[in-house]
Amino acid sequence: MRKYMLLGAIFLILFISISGTSASRERVIVLHIEGEINLGLSKYVDRCLKDMDGVKAIVVEIDTFGGALDAATRIRDKLIHVDVPTIAWIKGRAWSAGALIALSCKKIVFSSGGSMGAAEPIPTTEKTVSAVRGEFESTCEANGRDPKIGASMVDKEIEIEGVVKKGELLTLSSENAKRLGFSDYESNSLDDILSHFSLNEFEVSDLSPFPSEKIAGFLTSSIVREILLIIGFLGLLIEATTPGFGIPGTMGLVALSLFFGGHMIAGIGNWLYTVMFIAGIVLLLLEIFVIPGFGIAGISGIALIFISIFLTLGGGVSAMYAMGVVALILLVSFLVLLFFFPKLPIWKKLGLARRETKKEGYIAITEKKHLEGKEGKAITMLRPSGVVEIDGKRYDALTEGEFIEKGKKIVVTRVEGGKVFVKKLR
Repeated sequence: MRKYMLLGAIFLILFISISGTSASRERVIVLHIEGEINLGLSKYVDRCLKDMDGVKAIVVEIDTFGGALDAATRIRDKLIHVDVPTIAWIKGRAWSAGALIALSCKKIVFSSGGSMGAAEPIPTTEKTVSAVRGEFESTCEANGRDPKIGASMVDKEIEIEGVVKKGELLTLSSENAKRLGFSDYESNSLDDILSHFSLNEFEVSDLSPFPSEKIAGFLTSSIVREILLIIGFLGLLIEATTPGFGIPGTMGLVALSLFFGGHMIAGIGNWLYTVMFIAGIVLLLLEIFVIPGFGIAGISGIALIFISIFLTLGGGVSAMYAMGVVALILLVSFLVLLFFFPKLPIWKKLGLARRETKKEGYIAITEKKHLEGKEGKAITMLRPSGVVEIDGKRYDALTEGEFIEKGKKIVVTRVEGGKVFVKKLR
């Protein structure tokens, strides 16, 4: 009995000791803002700042040319509202969106050769510049820094005598930052920084992004997400105008899945946006291939596609800008396809690749009315346009929306303005 009591006491002491050690674990966490600032990076910062138990300070290592403003403002909002000292350590560059993150910290440390600024937004509209300038000004004010200095990093119309001329953006070197009160220390060593701010007695937790956060960051980077949208839409466009289902459609679906999936991992997109996009595609296809004319279904489909992508991109001016870039590249790509690939079915829908002559069996518009009610066969796939043969002669024909495979028997339902409408014989 004594033996069991002794063992129990030992376990109790160990449990209390371990619990006490865990509860009293005081630490400094180190975050890394490197490369392009994106939504994956903001998710990483969210995760690191969830458990603040025992955290005595946060060191944010920064070396970035900038990136997505929406991701930077999310990180800024997290850092500016924490209740412990925050130290931005500019190891290289804190440009553009990186400057906003640096300014959100209570202290700023420069490594030799470090720089901060050059934060003019894209697009540089008056509304965008004004909004970003306000973010920089309020962030500087929150941490006791000159808001005009912060604003001059964004708006080149701001002139500060002896600091920056009108028409130029402010970028601070370590020396200039120190002179203007935007640098609290200069060091190339984390240990030295911790010692300077009396934090060297605490444990250091160096937190790196998880693989999922890196993947989300890659997929939501400005270039990659636009490429995914372009591949997605081009793939579906090509697939919709060719028989069967093959590589273009598969590539399109994979690209769009990566686009929406990456944003869902990053915590921006969700299933609702994805469902809205799918519903929009379905409505648009119904309008093109099933419902005659163009009406509510087509308009609703386009609206759902637009809204779902807009929301997935985070909304705002940056989302509109990204969508504009994608639309422009899609248009150019579409025109290139039409120019270099005239044999694609979509080309046949827009115009004939050569003249229709009687020698080849084609008939003039004025001679087609007599075809109503006649039977023939499809020489090409009708999806919904193509070529049919009636009484040994060829005609361009349209269906009412259905697809008719090559070789199937057809009957002419009506002729309007030279257009021959057919349906499949049952």
